Amino acid sequence: MQSNAGAADWVTIAKVEAKKVPTTYSIADRAIANGRTIYYRIVAVDRAGEMDNSNTVSVSRNALGKAAAPSFSLVPNPASNQFTVRLSDGSTYAQEAISILDLQGRFVLKVSPQIGAYSIAGLAPGAYLVSVPNGKQLPLIVSRER
Repeated sequence: MQSNAGAADWVTIAKVEAKKVPTTYSIADRAIANGRTIYYRIVAVDRAGEMDNSNTVSVSRNALGKAAAPSFSLVPNPASNQFTVRLSDGSTYAQEAISILDLQGRFVLKVSPQIGAYSIAGLAPGAYLVSVPNGKQLPLIVSRER
């Protein structure tokens, strides 16, 4: 595991030997400073010594030392056939299925991302709530253009 606080160089903060069975690994970086964003990546090294880097992820801490929750938005909104979930950094979130609820909080539909967007072509026009990964519910207006 490597980290980077915005400087040009990545720093190795932990090394973990691979297990021969599927395993979940976790590492706690206690050196992250409050109010800063730190970038992380995993460097996998195979038996031949070839290295492969994972995608980079960022973690921010607020002034109280708590990890800052990402903020999400739905684009476009109103939507007619599909929408994307945007993160506060401008990237698109499309990693898992999300739930769409009616305004009373009742489950309506679970949709999986397809090529970076969520299809709502079969959803009746109206107002809905979309449960996003940070646990919040965002309003979504579905309209059909004539």
